[in-house]
Amino acid sequence: AKESYEGKRTLFLQKLKSKREQVEKFLELTDEDFDASEAYCVSGESLASWTGTLKGCEAIDMSGFRCQHNLVDPRKVEELKVVSPKSFQILKESIPVAPVLKADMMCVSCLKELFQKELTELEMEGKNKIMLEKYRGNLLGSTASKDGTFFVSKRWFQRWAKNSKPSASMQVSPTEDMVCVCGKGINPVLNVDNDLKEIPSELWRHIAAACSTLDIPAPEIKASQDLCQVCPVTLANGRTASGKAGYGKPKRKVLDALRKITSDSPLLLNVRDVYSIIPVRWYFEWKKLLAEDASAADLLESISLCIHNHRDASKQPGQMLAKKPHVIFSKSHSRRNAWHQSLHESNVLILAPQTWKVLRNAAGVRDNFESAELQIQSLKEAVPKFSISPPSCWGAGRSGADASVMDLWVYGAFESEASGPCTKTAVELKGVDPGTTVRELKEMIAGKKAPKGTIHDLFYCQTVLQDSKTLLSCGIMEGDLLHFETSKDG
Repeated sequence: AKESYEGKRTLFLQKLKSKREQVEKFLELTDEDFDASEAYCVSGESLASWTGTLKGCEAIDMSGFRCQHNLVDPRKVEELKVVSPKSFQILKESIPVAPVLKADMMCVSCLKELFQKELTELEMEGKNKIMLEKYRGNLLGSTASKDGTFFVSKRWFQRWAKNSKPSASMQVSPTEDMVCVCGKGINPVLNVDNDLKEIPSELWRHIAAACSTLDIPAPEIKASQDLCQVCPVTLANGRTASGKAGYGKPKRKVLDALRKITSDSPLLLNVRDVYSIIPVRWYFEWKKLLAEDASAADLLESISLCIHNHRDASKQPGQMLAKKPHVIFSKSHSRRNAWHQSLHESNVLILAPQTWKVLRNAAGVRDNFESAELQIQSLKEAVPKFSISPPSCWGAGRSGADASVMDLWVYGAFESEASGPCTKTAVELKGVDPGTTVRELKEMIAGKKAPKGTIHDLFYCQTVLQDSKTLLSCGIMEGDLLHFETSKDG
């Protein structure tokens, strides 16, 4: 046994000495001067295993360091070590190394692809400096001809003129927020003198090309283009072309705001809390838009119309369109002595203050106009009362007297289109003549969608409408909500 141990010890020491000599020779030759074009690439991890342990590794597989062109992948250079030809020869005599990758086999195509972004930014930075020098030296032509000039955001242009790096100044679009929501002209709330900067066509082509390279939208706006006259009411007063503070932010919040309103209403009302109120028609219109998967622009337009109608009504006390807010309360089943509103019997929709703020922000309204507010006065066993502040008029958009036709909403029990029980829902009646009688309106409702049974009574704010009276004589206006009971309802 002792002889066997001595033999193994001697063999081990011989291997250790041989390996030490190999490694020392390898490292000695690595420090010598050599032609870089004749050097070789070796895996750093495998080389550390070979030099640091007696056993080392059985082989060095270099196939994982090749790119699709069978050359050295530049993405893996940090994992490689460059060794001299003589050192590589010692390594190959010890263990197999395959495939052999020389240091001059770096793939130029992959390297260019890897650094394309940096190369492009350097190229654009050079062009940008040249364009800035031309602009400051008035070498880009005159802006006297409106056909050859373009508008960009003045605030954006000031940032661009201070920074020659396109990647820093072009993080936001120079023109996207200047386009009207309908896409047919310049945002009408912009001030041409304060918000827009007129630039020559040569400079605009450079800016547009840079934005295209950086994947930044840059709609073209010629200086000869007029302010949009199609939908000025849908745009917010005071909105400026200020990059990320433009339409991008409201669009992202529109869906969340409307979904919150249609899912949370009717609210569970708390005593002494103050709420905002808007015509109840908007609740049903927004539910319809969400069900139709309307675009963000359509939703923003609807919110803006609601806010502007509300603001205009608050500024016109005593006008024909004046209406007193009417709220009907229903007992809440989820909590004792708690109430929420009956939506189809009220002519207003109650919103929490924070929700009202979100709507105003989405529409871009910043002026502090007096909005109609509702406060619950009592939440005891009796039906709660409410007070309205300020005592202003209530606008529904336009009066029946001024309109040749109007759109109404009707709530009731209709037969389900699918197999199953009937459902209570609201349907929209478009183009209704104010001179239509209540009896004729019942027939129109039945023709629009089959009710559950025969319509017995038609109500507006809990008031039964007489069949012989016209909608105009009943005070029904644009956007009002009516509800009906059928004979099967009892």
